[in-house]
Amino acid sequence: MKIKSYLLLGVLVMLCVVLSACSGSTNTPLADPTEISSEVSPEAPTEIPTKAPTREPTRAPTETPTEVPTEAPAEYGQIKIRNWNNPDFYLTYDKAKWEPTDYGDLESKSYAGCHIGANGFRDGGPDGPPPYTYESDTHFLADTEFSLELEIPKATGVADMIHVYWDDYAYQLALFPSTEHYDECVTEFWEVMELSIANDFGL
Repeated sequence: MKIKSYLLLGVLVMLCVVLSACSGSTNTPLADPTEISSEVSPEAPTEIPTKAPTREPTRAPTETPTEVPTEAPAEYGQIKIRNWNNPDFYLTYDKAKWEPTDYGDLESKSYAGCHIGANGFRDGGPDGPPPYTYESDTHFLADTEFSLELEIPKATGVADMIHVYWDDYAYQLALFPSTEHYDECVTEFWEVMELSIANDFGL
């Protein structure tokens, strides 16, 4: 019995020796972590840009500026107005707005029935003039004072003849306003008078 026990004990010792030798060959100690990190490439990975690259705004092609047509200078004309027993005078007018007639009047190109002529009085025919009312007025233009006598048909209430006097009644003419475009006709009449004053009525 003792011999068997010694044999079994010897086998166990041998097994322990063999096992210890095997475990020593397989369990290789790990390398030092500091050595591993030193082997890694020192260059850090390139960072991904967080902002999108800026692009210059696309510009629309520059348009060629269109030339504004310049207005042709106004052309002016003059017409002689008969002044009865006083010296005649001249009206200066814009040819784009007025045209002379065969009767020595100025007729508006824009407003039918609007014209300027020598002063006179109505001939109502055998029945006389239709019912009228009469009004007086004064108009100042530059340094000139104009006296106005308006003849107003009662049927319309709008003057259809205005006698215009100035320089102590030495000069006179008549305006026949358009019934439909009364204000426009009167406005353009005073434009003619302003041009005529600047030219001293051709005197």
